[in-house]
Amino acid sequence: MRVQAESLIRGSLDDIRRRIETPAQRAQWDLRLTFIVHLVDGMSETAAEQTVRGVRVITRVEYAVRQGVIGRAIDRALVRPAIGWAAAWSLDRLRLWIEDGIEPRDAARRALIHLLCGATVAFVWCWHGLVPKLLGPHPDELSILIGAGMPAGWAPAAVQIIGVAELAFGLAFLPLARRRWPWLLSIALMVGAAAGVLVTSPHWARAAFGPVTVNLQLAVLAIIGLLTRRNLPSARRSVRSASGA
Repeated sequence: MRVQAESLIRGSLDDIRRRIETPAQRAQWDLRLTFIVHLVDGMSETAAEQTVRGVRVITRVEYAVRQGVIGRAIDRALVRPAIGWAAAWSLDRLRLWIEDGIEPRDAARRALIHLLCGATVAFVWCWHGLVPKLLGPHPDELSILIGAGMPAGWAPAAVQIIGVAELAFGLAFLPLARRRWPWLLSIALMVGAAAGVLVTSPHWARAAFGPVTVNLQLAVLAIIGLLTRRNLPSARRSVRSASGA
């Protein structure tokens, strides 16, 4: 099997070659040296050539698939996508290092922070849409709406509608996390919800793990996610291909 990723990097050919061919520098940006080498038995190579638009960098991994039909099925489902993603993501770390001066370790750290923030925000939206609302409604959810002035007869249906909206937003959050508006919307909704609870039902401010503190914590996480969304390595910027049996 051969898995290949290709990217265009704006920089000096000599500089890029040095960071490819020097083992100490290669280990900083190439995830495969710490991950893929333990995953498959094979070899990898990376080459760079100057073009009019920049330096064309191609990296490929060649390996053998064993265990017959089962091995090929596992390769198609897991191994091949993992190798392709790691090669493409690594190339983008190299691009950020060359073009923007962002150290590969810093790029990986920012990507992890962004992912953790996005996953947590998405989980909280899904949890609060599903558990206390759609699977309830929980009495506290009804109490908050009634305290805000909603007629008691309308509150159960309103909780269900809000639950559907929160669950849908949570499920869509991670796929949309590279855009600004999901983070800004989360911040606005959480700050607005916390302020609304303080005005209409101030006794909730004294509750253990109450909606005020939860909303503000989620808003802070969304702010961190928003601040870290730029200059992140992405496998999408590389062209990937695979060939073989």
